[in-house]
Amino acid sequence: MDNITAFNNHLPVKVRFGEGVAETLPAVVAELGASKVFLMVDKDIEKFNPAAAKLIEQMKAAAGITVTVFEKPAGEPTIQMVDDSIAALKAAGSDVVVALGGGSVIDTAKAARLCAQLNCTFREFQSKPPVYPAPTLPLVALPTSAGTGSEVSGGSVISDPEAGRKAGIANGNLRAQVALVDPVLTYSMPPSMTANTGIDALAQA
Repeated sequence: MDNITAFNNHLPVKVRFGEGVAETLPAVVAELGASKVFLMVDKDIEKFNPAAAKLIEQMKAAAGITVTVFEKPAGEPTIQMVDDSIAALKAAGSDVVVALGGGSVIDTAKAARLCAQLNCTFREFQSKPPVYPAPTLPLVALPTSAGTGSEVSGGSVISDPEAGRKAGIANGNLRAQVALVDPVLTYSMPPSMTANTGIDALAQA
């Protein structure tokens, strides 16, 4: 890629940008002192994103790392999706959460990590005065689309189909600890989605 050179940044999210930076994920997990990975991905991501498929296989083969893969269903994250993620995360006993996908996957991972730590469902979290403790599990975000900025933001937007509205939560403690922003992960996006996410980024600038 000739236009943008690779770089590292601290926002407080540690951002690593560049072609191939996703391949450093096993090393990042080790740097965080973790070995049990809860890997949340878009459902069937291996069928439409070759780079993501390669990374998933790399993680499964990495020495000293065990991986639990959780597939988030397509579409905007819902309360039910978050609750399913909470249950899976608690059952896995993982010591790091990795979100590989679009903004909806990363938003789901943020909400699930929070509620798993608080030992509550998302609706239970909504029913009480909000509490956002410092996370006990680190979160690594690898966006497969551009535009949402979810990999560095402290927000998460979850849909409530029963109420016909969206529930937004926001706090600095929701942020990922590390964002691996690898353009290669976006190359399989169709042109229309690439354009839409670019417009999304401009609209929120």
